[in-house]
Amino acid sequence: MTEPRDPPRQLPLMVSLPDDARLSALFRAPNDWFLDWLETVWQDSLQGGHASEQSLFIHAPPGGGLTQLLQALCRQGEESDLAVFYLSLRDLADYGPDVLEDMSAMTLLCLDDMDAVLGKPTWDEALFHLFNQQRDQGHQLIMGSHRPLTELEGKVLPDLHSRLSWGMVANWRLPEDEQWEAAIQSLANRRGLQMGTDAARYLALRGPRDWSRMAALMTELDTRALAEKRRLTQPFIRAVTGWQG
Repeated sequence: MTEPRDPPRQLPLMVSLPDDARLSALFRAPNDWFLDWLETVWQDSLQGGHASEQSLFIHAPPGGGLTQLLQALCRQGEESDLAVFYLSLRDLADYGPDVLEDMSAMTLLCLDDMDAVLGKPTWDEALFHLFNQQRDQGHQLIMGSHRPLTELEGKVLPDLHSRLSWGMVANWRLPEDEQWEAAIQSLANRRGLQMGTDAARYLALRGPRDWSRMAALMTELDTRALAEKRRLTQPFIRAVTGWQG
């Protein structure tokens, strides 16, 4: 009787980066210092072929725009002619750590949703070896997590936790109330939308405190406003969303 064969391993595919995956599309406050560093020191080092930090570990709260940030960094790498790959480990957690095989060949590797797999022994070991391979080859590893490194201590492989802190560790924060309103206004302006202060304040107060969902809502408002030839006013936003008051 012939032994059944394991199904062939399906390699992950690089997702297409959205058009707005750019550092300029992200809200600046309260992350000005980090964006300034990314746009100067880090970007210059990419173009020179020598990363100023071989690893970046970035923590952000859920809805804080972490995916958009990592995808923007991938876009920067692409434009510097690097071999770039973006992976969401949350999407691939059920496939096991074999999906990381051969990823060390990437000059710039962005691993999103690290918190979905950290603490699982087989994943920890695979990430430990990947980190070492990337470093040995002079390649860069950017990691995003919704849990800070301090919270992960004692819950992941100790040697891996140590390595995750070798490079730059940064906290990406959501804007405060006034900054959130300005971020929404900036998001509308980049799309060529006219939005008054009252409408931006209304969205800030009633809309989702989640950058991905807010961007999706802005896309819906943009589409409806264009179709109906309307401006983004508070009554129009209320009509589209169904919000009361």
